[in-house]
Amino acid sequence: MAKEGLFNVLNNLVDFSELKVLDLFAGTGSISMEFASREVISVTSVDLNYKCVDFIRKTAANLKIDNVLVHRAD
Repeated sequence: MAKEGLFNVLNNLVDFSELKVLDLFAGTGSISMEFASREVISVTSVDLNYKCVDFIRKTAANLKIDNVLVHRAD
């Protein structure tokens, strides 16, 4: 519900096709995937947990999303 509200607000304020997004503490990558599905230029996802990083990479590959870069970092 919160993510839907966030993207409803952003949808009225910004042109997604001109954005480069940084998702710090990305977790499962749901915010990253939401931005990627809205065709931003690129999404950089950063998380320390290797399981989260692996999950984001696999999800992006399964969905054939090529504008998501994933980094494991603190």
